[in-house]
Amino acid sequence: MSTCKITACALIDTWNERSVWGDLHEQGDCWVFDACVHPDSKHAAWSEGGVDPDHAHASTRALIYSGDVDAFERRGVIVLAKSSCRLNATAREYVR
Repeated sequence: MSTCKITACALIDTWNERSVWGDLHEQGDCWVFDACVHPDSKHAAWSEGGVDPDHAHASTRALIYSGDVDAFERRGVIVLAKSSCRLNATAREYVR
């Protein structure tokens, strides 16, 4: 069973220069991100364009990863090993 850690969190993919909003859950040694989806396709509603995770708005809680790592994505759910990504300072403070 996963535990919801952050609602209204940004997932920032620095490799593909995109981001998506959703809820961040913790399951063992993985982060499970339940992203907002496009209503027709049911795929994650990624926003294209560069996002500098270290200079995002101070109130933005974000999980940051490089899209060249192994991840599972299906119907707006993205699963990442905790070791392959990091929380920004605002998110770290929020979950502690």
